[in-house]
Amino acid sequence: MLADLLEKETEIMNSKCENVDDEIKKEDDMLLIKNDKEQINSMIKSVNEIIRWIETGVNPYFQQGYDEKYKYGINYFESMDILPDIMKEIREEREELVLTEENKQVLKQVFRALSEREADCMVLHIGQRHSLTKTGEMLGIEKSTVNTHVMRAKKKIDKIVQSM
Repeated sequence: MLADLLEKETEIMNSKCENVDDEIKKEDDMLLIKNDKEQINSMIKSVNEIIRWIETGVNPYFQQGYDEKYKYGINYFESMDILPDIMKEIREEREELVLTEENKQVLKQVFRALSEREADCMVLHIGQRHSLTKTGEMLGIEKSTVNTHVMRAKKKIDKIVQSM
């Protein structure tokens, strides 16, 4: 009778262990499925970002659309044959620029149409190639004011040239 009880108890324990093993197996399977879903979703997200990158040209992996450390990077060409030989251009003598009487009259007409400040801004910014900031410093005015004077002067010059 004791042997029968022990045998039944062993059978009950074995069946409980099998149930626990089945549950552990199910939990492991669920965890694997969850990990697989996370990985697949991550891959889908990456592919979507790459497609957006190709369509827009903006890299979604960087906040500003480009990598800051390569902003000022210099590109080197493997073959310099694709670039024109500028040494020939440098060596060639250039013609001396001569203002004809007609050109002088046009310049006089242009400078008569401009205010003194507009003329100063044009000469410094366009003629002498100073930046807007540098031109403003030289004239004691703001950069935006220099830009305004240059834009007004360009409009006046365009009108003069169109009327000719």
